[in-house]
Amino acid sequence: MAAPGTVGAVRAVGEIAWSAPSTVGRVVLTVADIVGRSVRRAVQPGSRGVRALLWRTTVDQLWYTGVEAVPLVASLGTLVGVTTVGVGFRTLHALGAESAFGTVLEKVILMEFAPLLTAVIVAARSGSAVCTELLAMRLNDELDALSVHGVDPRVFVGLPRLVGLTVGTATLAVVFSLTTYAVTLFCTVPLGIPLPPFAASLADAVLPRDVLVLGVKAVLFGFAVAATSLTRGFTWGSGVADLPRVGARGVMDALITVFLIDALFAVLVR
Repeated sequence: MAAPGTVGAVRAVGEIAWSAPSTVGRVVLTVADIVGRSVRRAVQPGSRGVRALLWRTTVDQLWYTGVEAVPLVASLGTLVGVTTVGVGFRTLHALGAESAFGTVLEKVILMEFAPLLTAVIVAARSGSAVCTELLAMRLNDELDALSVHGVDPRVFVGLPRLVGLTVGTATLAVVFSLTTYAVTLFCTVPLGIPLPPFAASLADAVLPRDVLVLGVKAVLFGFAVAATSLTRGFTWGSGVADLPRVGARGVMDALITVFLIDALFAVLVR
């Protein structure tokens, strides 16, 4: 007889799999609604002040998502760089394959860890904040107040967060990559590795296609985090007790989506 914990875990997985198509549909409809309303608002007469307000709000979101998270992402990149050199390079050196370290760094850090870990940080930090913030605004009737004053909440609340999380994730992925590579080069000093040939081997391993994959992944991951967080914030929860749960559910939706996209990249991109 299966243990109660096992049955509960299987049931939870089944519920997630069953609700996945409807969740994807809600996310697509939410994003399409935000973009469509934003385009209509932008082309309306007298929208210059509207665009200025949207721009300021988007800059604020970029500052919170991107700039304020730079120390955290750079610290994580530093730890990953030290660990990669300490474990990866020494292992390859013991096998006599240290010349392949540049390729390993390019595959593991540039194409996987940089966009993936950055998306995890943004989902946990900014994605959960967006979910709880939107639910709090709905509970306090702030979104209704905006509508009463002729302000579309899907535009003035949704669009800056959609742009801010997407661009912020892509920028932080670049920060993570640069930090990791810089720390890797710095670690050559205590290990006694000649810096010029080592740096040249790292540079030769990075191809323009790899940088393109990094950018595309980071943008898609950031967009996925923003879209799922906005969908949860706009549609889920009806009371104060739901505030912590909507953030947790938003993070879970974002991470599942991000890992699904990453798996598709692993299968389809050669």
